[in-house]
Amino acid sequence: MAEASESELKSIESGFLFLGIGSLLPWNAIISNLDFLIYYQKEFHPEITFPNMNFILNLGIQFLLLSTKKIFKYKTQIYISLLIFLINLLLFPITTIYIKGILGFRINCIIMLLNGISNALISSSILGLVSFFPIKCLISLSMGQGLVGILMNVLRYIILIFFGDNEKNINLASYIFFTVSAFIMLITIFKFHSIYKKKYFQNKLKLAGDDINQDFVNESIDEPLKIPDKENKKEEFSILYVVFKIIGINLMIIYCFVITFTLFPGASIKPNLFNLSMGWKINTIIFIFNLFDI
Repeated sequence: MAEASESELKSIESGFLFLGIGSLLPWNAIISNLDFLIYYQKEFHPEITFPNMNFILNLGIQFLLLSTKKIFKYKTQIYISLLIFLINLLLFPITTIYIKGILGFRINCIIMLLNGISNALISSSILGLVSFFPIKCLISLSMGQGLVGILMNVLRYIILIFFGDNEKNINLASYIFFTVSAFIMLITIFKFHSIYKKKYFQNKLKLAGDDINQDFVNESIDEPLKIPDKENKKEEFSILYVVFKIIGINLMIIYCFVITFTLFPGASIKPNLFNLSMGWKINTIIFIFNLFDI
């Protein structure tokens, strides 16, 4: 298979950086703006309920993917997830402000459930896909996932500085926050589309098992993977060992979800923390967490 040029690799690395950002952006956008949700739906305890809604189907889909592998093609799963993220980011402030009571809360719960499904689909897709690319692509992906939380915190700080943390400007501030977040998601979609069209990316997709447009592929990759002999002896790989490695990674991901779920609902609404107002308090707590989570 022909190797990619340096400029092509740089473009693909930046694409994975944006995929890392996009995969976790909706979750970080919502928890960074919890005071907005608490203001409108306080009686339903959104700081506890919405993380729960996000994780229920996220974990469920993760377990499903363990037994069924990928549900669709990598490309399809990524596109569907990013589009759902984009729509939900645009809908969230509208449903919160204009649909009052239990109906608005239930609609927001559905949005969080869809975010959970999409997060599971895109995470499994990009992590599976990036393994077929050079290590720098994996580093770019991880960097994006690590930086997106801080990016949302910085955006929230800027809005707090300009609009304050008061009831008068809460609607306008939230519209701007979620609109900018949606714009970043739109950039992610266009960036993924641009790298998807590259021949090198198409060849890697074929290697990963996706059925793709053959016009993009220059060379066949039908040659089976060769495992080199060690000291002229055939190396045997333990299937059980591989299974345990895969399960271990998923258990660590689930553990991270549990830690995140238990931290934010409790710490983010703790009264009189740092003597800050609700918006500054929530964003600062999550910023500290994200800072050490890079």
